[in-house]
This record gives sequence, C-alpha cells and structure tokens, in this order.
Amino acid sequence: MLDKLGAGMTTLWLHVKSLQYFQKETVKTFVLIFNQFEELFSYDKEEIKPFKKQLADLLYAKVPGYISRSVNNRLKEPKCGIHKAEN
Repeated sequence: MLDKLGAGMTTLWLHVKSLQYFQKETVKTFVLIFNQFEELFSYDKEEIKPFKKQLADLLYAKVPGYISRSVNNRLKEPKCGIHKAEN
C-alpha cells in the first residue's frame, strides 16, 4: 500500500517507511552515511532543493504533505471502498 501513496514518486521517506513496515518483527535503527558530503556544495541551490526536501521529510515529518494529499485523494475516489464520513 505504501508504494501507491507516493503518487508515482520514490522518496527516502517512503523507502524507509516500507522497510519499517515489512520488517516490523525486528527493531531497526537506521543510520544515514553521507560519503563525500562536501561535494553537495558544488551544486546550485536549486539542484540541492529536492535532496534537502526529502531529507527533511524523512527526519522531521510524521507524514509528508504529498502522502497526506495522496491519501485524501484516494479517500475521495468511490472505487477505493473507503469514504470519509459526511457531516
């Protein structure tokens, strides 16, 4: 199910959450290792933005905005079998 929430995107958040979900029997600690991180500063700021966004989503977002929007859109679809309660 997680793969369908990314709206066609492969992100760090989705990858790590998939690992956590499918390997939930064992407690895991994830360690990020950035080899030659200084090379990042040789890129334009615009080229770095997607990386920064994904890293921030992974480290700080419980559920990133694009996932929330994807879930909300799926809840509105009649064929998904799950509907938001109408007030």
